[in-house]
Amino acid sequence: MELGKRQYLKIERIRPMGAILEGNILLPKKECPEDAQVGQILDVYLYTDSEDRPIATTREVMIELGGLAILEVVDTARIGAFLHWGLPKDLFLPRSEIIGKLKKEDLVLVACYLDKEGRLAATMKVNPYFQPARGLKENDQVQARVYAKNRDYGSFCLVEGKYNGLIPTDKTEGILQIGEEVTCRVTHVKEDGKVDLSMKTRAYQRLDEDARTIYQTLSANHGFLRVNDKSSPADIKLLFGMSKAQFKRSVGRLLKTGAVRFEGDGLSINPSKDRNDKR
Repeated sequence: MELGKRQYLKIERIRPMGAILEGNILLPKKECPEDAQVGQILDVYLYTDSEDRPIATTREVMIELGGLAILEVVDTARIGAFLHWGLPKDLFLPRSEIIGKLKKEDLVLVACYLDKEGRLAATMKVNPYFQPARGLKENDQVQARVYAKNRDYGSFCLVEGKYNGLIPTDKTEGILQIGEEVTCRVTHVKEDGKVDLSMKTRAYQRLDEDARTIYQTLSANHGFLRVNDKSSPADIKLLFGMSKAQFKRSVGRLLKTGAVRFEGDGLSINPSKDRNDKR
């Protein structure tokens, strides 16, 4: 049995206050399954109650011992802060483990550890708890949750719940908020185990998407638009939502495949190619 971990424990006795699990651990009555029986094995998480006694819960808890999570500050005091982690008793973040200033409703990246008294607690000094991203490789798709932002560098993220990642500013789509979860592409795994990420697709994929946008916009306008490689960047942006450079590269690809052609002062779908595609 280990505090701060999910584990399978057997019911040894049923009492009015709840189920007594092996190791003399109480699972409160309100958390017991209706059909609880002696000998039944339950998936529980162990923590300590207000009197520092081990207690079990069947609830989903947001962080485990030695793990990382982004948790919300529910209150602050001179001795530290209290974090919501899915249990009635908040997780304590001691003052000595706080970096910077915290206020209620802040979202903070913390790790979970056992203090000198053997109680579960949180720390913002998380660097030793990140795992090296040895299992990731370039172009892998990952889930990343923003835990800090820097104007010069970008958005720092908790990747797959265990790795330390960075989305550089020029690889970000839109304005990210602390706590926001996004899908990213791995661009580089560093020697120190940190990960560089991008929210943008690879260049050739963007080109395919841009080419598709141009073709679909033409189709929606009866196959023709008064736009060409001499059009202003503002007009191109308005019509297709892309830069002139993107437009020219994508039109070049469409021209090469014969999907479109320049006609007079505009761009049109190639009728013969369109007919062939429909066969």
